[in-house]
Order: sequence, then structure tokens, then C-alpha cells
Amino acid sequence: MVGEAIESATTGKKGFNLIDFHIQHLYRRGYLFKTLLNRSSDPLSVRITVVLPTFLKNTVDFQEEMEYLTEAGKLLKIELKKEDLRVVYANSLGEVDESMLDLGRTNDDEALVVYYNFKFHTLLAEAEAMKKELIKLRQINPEIVIMQEQYANDNDGNFIKRLDDK
Repeated sequence: MVGEAIESATTGKKGFNLIDFHIQHLYRRGYLFKTLLNRSSDPLSVRITVVLPTFLKNTVDFQEEMEYLTEAGKLLKIELKKEDLRVVYANSLGEVDESMLDLGRTNDDEALVVYYNFKFHTLLAEAEAMKKELIKLRQINPEIVIMQEQYANDNDGNFIKRLDDK
């Protein structure tokens, strides 16, 4: 389903800008590169920004992660340049300001996707954090927002209740 959502968001676009809250699933599951490879024969410019919690600042070797993503992309003929892979340390998107990183689109032909991986439920616990997050999402206006939560109740019709039950 994630692959289908990304494919839909990038249809007709020349660029793809992913704001992600967890780098490992990008290559472990392979959904990102395989989806982008299948979407069309036209080359697609790809930018990836990873938002990691501030407590990981001194423990994650992002250079190693970037090298792995670059090599994985090459195998599928997706070229990622060093400047297209960025990391910012913040506890939420709401904490990221323009001085830290430009999160917007480079042009109208770029699809912007935000992928929360086991992150959104923590924002719901703090009203002010959630408010800042929603304001930031409104400002950057992504095509889609993907939320993956380990313990969410996917069967409830009420979106907020899906995350509150756990």
C-alpha cells in the first residue's frame, strides 16, 4: 500500500521529495526504490530528508546510511547525489524551521511525501507538539502523508481513535 501511495503521488511528476522519520525502512523493505523504478521510464529526481530524534545525533552514522542508499539506488538506475540526501535532528517536523532545512518543493513538478514511521502516536500525546506538526504540514502541503504505527487499530473508522486505543 505504501508503494501504491508513492506511485500515485509521483505520477506525472519529474521530482520526488520524501521527508522521512526513519531511514532503515527505505532500503530494508525496498519499497521506495522499487516503486520509483516502476512508475515510468522518465528519469525522476529524488530528494530524501530524514528527521531523526535529537538524542540520536551522536549515535547514527548518517554518512554510512547515505552511502548505502546511494548504492542501492544505483542498482535500480536511480541516481542519488550527496546533496539529495539530508538529515536533520529534531523531535518532530514542527521543530524544523527554515534555517535548519528547506522542506518545500523545488518546483511544481516535484511530489512531496511525508512518511511518519512509528512517530505520529507520540505527537498525539502532546497537544502543543501536534498543533505545531499540523501547522508545518499545512505550510509545506505534501501530496500525501503516510503514517505507519506498530500498534494502531486499522479497523476503527475514527482516525484519532485508531491511535488512542493503544
